[in-house]
Amino acid sequence: MTKILRAASLVLVIVMSLAVFAGCRESNEPGGVGRNEVTGKESGTARSGEPTGETAATAPATETASADDPVESETGSGSSGTIPPAPAGKVVRPTDLSYVDSLPRDFFVDAASDGQGTWYMGKTVYDASTGTVTTVFERDPDTLATLDKYGAIYLKNSDRKVVYLSFDCGYENGVTPRILDVLKEKNAPGIFFVTGAYIDTSADLIKRLLDEGHLVGTHTNNHRNMALVSSEDFIYEILSNEEKLKAAIPDAPDMVFYRPPMGAASEWALAMAKAMGLTTVMWSWTQYDYDPDDQPDVGVALEKAKEGLRPGCVYLLHAVSTTNAAILGDLIDFIRGQGYEIRRLDQ
Repeated sequence: MTKILRAASLVLVIVMSLAVFAGCRESNEPGGVGRNEVTGKESGTARSGEPTGETAATAPATETASADDPVESETGSGSSGTIPPAPAGKVVRPTDLSYVDSLPRDFFVDAASDGQGTWYMGKTVYDASTGTVTTVFERDPDTLATLDKYGAIYLKNSDRKVVYLSFDCGYENGVTPRILDVLKEKNAPGIFFVTGAYIDTSADLIKRLLDEGHLVGTHTNNHRNMALVSSEDFIYEILSNEEKLKAAIPDAPDMVFYRPPMGAASEWALAMAKAMGLTTVMWSWTQYDYDPDDQPDVGVALEKAKEGLRPGCVYLLHAVSTTNAAILGDLIDFIRGQGYEIRRLDQ
């Protein structure tokens, strides 16, 4: 009997030891469940908030997929399926949002602390004397991976000395013609993201910029936070703006490039845009320039814009800024003088 009890005890000890080992191994596997420090939701790796100062970079600058690269429909981990592909060059009403509606609507893990999901770019410093770019901080790798997953643009062709000029147009205050004059003089292309109000009042300028070889993109009809609206409101903001443009300029191409107001986005919002045939365009450099009554100093603004130069940079300039109109020609000359090419976003 004593031998039987000892044998049973030994078996019990072995079984318990194996269970403990298995538990320890599972908890140390990559992708183990943790609680995200920003969103409070469970995720594979806990992250902290956005950079609060000029600290050393934890990740190198990363290029997201360009708009002209083929991007296959994404398949979800659940049973909702995929995003049906939209016809190339067309803005469409999606017919199946089952996959999109299954996606998280949380802001990015490193979203700005304003509660609105406002976009901010990584910080780099360009040295004109050496042509080198120093990364001060970059967006979280999870954020960059999510942008890449849905073909959104943050940097484009970041392995090449190319940049892109983009202009946000919420309304017109008389500055856009000066910007177009400079672009025409310098033979430099740009893309202008327009709201419904801008189309209502300035269709003549949109016709001019199209005739002069620039792109027009959508900045939504009412400039709402598109990460917080319903699916139907998201669709309305895009399609109603598209309808306004076609009513004003029937032969205008579809506005397949989309800039979210404030850059507010989430995985759900990126997927919604893709389902409608849109390419989401963030920015990799901007500065405080959107208040016509509080314009930055021309000299300071130009130096900051020069400092932001890096391969694949998407410059964001607001078209109501007299400072931007004043520095644009010198900025273009500087960019080209550093051996960079200015391209249209669809090139």
